[in-house]
Amino acid sequence: MKNYLYFISCLTGLLFSSATIANGLALDLRGEVTVETCGVLESDEHKYVDLGIYAAKDLAQLGRKTGSVPIPFHLMNCGSEIPISIKFEGESDPNDLELLKIEASRNSATNVAIEILDENKKRLPLGTKSYYMSDVEGEINTLFYAHYIVTKEKSTPGQANAKAQFSIEYE
Repeated sequence: MKNYLYFISCLTGLLFSSATIANGLALDLRGEVTVETCGVLESDEHKYVDLGIYAAKDLAQLGRKTGSVPIPFHLMNCGSEIPISIKFEGESDPNDLELLKIEASRNSATNVAIEILDENKKRLPLGTKSYYMSDVEGEINTLFYAHYIVTKEKSTPGQANAKAQFSIEYE
């Protein structure tokens, strides 16, 4: 009997306390419930893509490109009801803002940038959403490409490295 009365007493105290606090407190609680969240396999979180080694004489003309290198991503648990897209971001090349800028250093190549392409090998400008994809049986296998492209007449030899980030966007 004592436990029962104690419980009622505590419950009554909580009800009165809540009413008192609620009069002076405003809460704005927000969130979203989705079917599932989409994620990248752990092995794809930090990709190293080797674009190759090329002679500057082969990249001497504006618009000249190297061979395209595939960049596959494996996404999991995206949910079949929600189409997603991927967006690549990074520092833009000053000669063409759609391209990824080569990192500056003492011995960087010049007048060369990196072009990212979708699975159909069409340019995917930085900051632009890719085509829409849907989850098939729990996994999405995406394929993008990258290659060097000359952005100004006469490239010069040197290191041609860059960093990009990608984000998964729900529609």
